[in-house]
This record gives sequence, C-alpha cells and structure tokens, in this order.
Amino acid sequence: MKASRLLKAQRRAQRALAAAAERSHLRAIDDDLHELGRLRREGELSEREFQARRQSILSPVVARRVLS
Repeated sequence: MKASRLLKAQRRAQRALAAAAERSHLRAIDDDLHELGRLRREGELSEREFQARRQSILSPVVARRVLS
C-alpha cells in the first residue's frame, strides 16, 4: 500500500476516534445534568448547591470550547 494511503487511513481513524471521544464526553455531561436536575426536582439540593454543581459540570465544556 502506498504511504499516502496509509497516512490518509491513519488520519481518518484518528478523526473517528476523536469524534467518538467527544460524543462520549458530551453524553457523560448530559447524563450528569439530567441527574442534577432530578436531584433538584426532588428537593435533595438547594438552589445554591445546584448552581455550584452545574457550574462545575459545565466549566470544562466552556474551557474546551474557548481553547479549541
């Protein structure tokens, strides 16, 4: 196989892996936010606790968007 084809295949695989990792990360954040909302609705969290936890969940997302 030509080196250029191997390089293209490797880049394609890297992009697919990065996309899968990003989807997994976003799915984990979504799950955390759903759980946080459930705890808030059930009254297990105060408004202040809810806001602090939500901010801690969303902080890495904001930082990643700004840096990329």
